Amino acid sequence: MLLMPAEMEITKAKQIKTLKKVILWRFMSILLTYFVTYAYTGDIKSATGFTAILHLVLMAANYIFEIYWENTIGSQKE
Repeated sequence: MLLMPAEMEITKAKQIKTLKKVILWRFMSILLTYFVTYAYTGDIKSATGFTAILHLVLMAANYIFEIYWENTIGSQKE
């Protein structure tokens, strides 16, 4: 299905809005993880290290999931 220029603009605007939402959520989740970990451990260094490693692992897992989804489930819709 070909998109007309007006439809492409709507799609692009929606993609930008979604990207902003994802970035804001990632920022909020990192802060939440950091503050909860700091409250639990009472140590800034531990909270920072744990938060950084956890979110690196989560980003990698999310990327792998996206690739899997597009190659299996996402390709079934086409």
